[in-house]
Amino acid sequence: MSLQLPVQTVSRLCLIYRVLLGMDRETVLSSSKLGKLVNIPAHTIRKDLSVAGKLKSSNAGYKAGELLDFINGLFKFDAPLRVCVAGIGLLGSSFIKNPVQEGGQFIIVAGFDTNINKIEVMKSDVPLYPAYEMADRIRELKIDLGIIAVPAQAAEITMQRMKEGGIKGILNFSPAILGDKDIAVRNVHFAEELRFLTAMIPDLEKGD
Repeated sequence: MSLQLPVQTVSRLCLIYRVLLGMDRETVLSSSKLGKLVNIPAHTIRKDLSVAGKLKSSNAGYKAGELLDFINGLFKFDAPLRVCVAGIGLLGSSFIKNPVQEGGQFIIVAGFDTNINKIEVMKSDVPLYPAYEMADRIRELKIDLGIIAVPAQAAEITMQRMKEGGIKGILNFSPAILGDKDIAVRNVHFAEELRFLTAMIPDLEKGD
């Protein structure tokens, strides 16, 4: 994507895209109706959809198909991407067992773990490899994105192995907070999300 958009705009456009995927392409949505579906103010919807200068704001409405095509034009979401998973514990193995996501947009093509015995024992249609082979296998399989589901102490080296293999985007589920100037990293932490919800509910009874 050559156009540099604010992170929050990208996040909202991704949310809109997810809602539109389940709709008939001819469905017409006003910015107000679309805003209600994604819990975003209508004026923010119009502003986000006009950022590229190709889709003018509209009070009358947008066709779902035209919106999908517009967002695809920005991000190329309709192009299948190859994904790998590092760490095949409970979380990682759940991805491995469901290797095709979002109608074929994301295809998990490899799993990695430091535990050789686990790799040999686990039954999987997705090829599994030792973690030390990560960089070579990523290059060989032309993998685009990585998912990290390893313990905190192994997260940094895992990210570096993915980077060495040529991966440019990582979804990090480990407890460690990762970041690299050359890679897009999204840190997802279960407890942090629950803390955020707790902070957003001031009258929540906490403790006895």
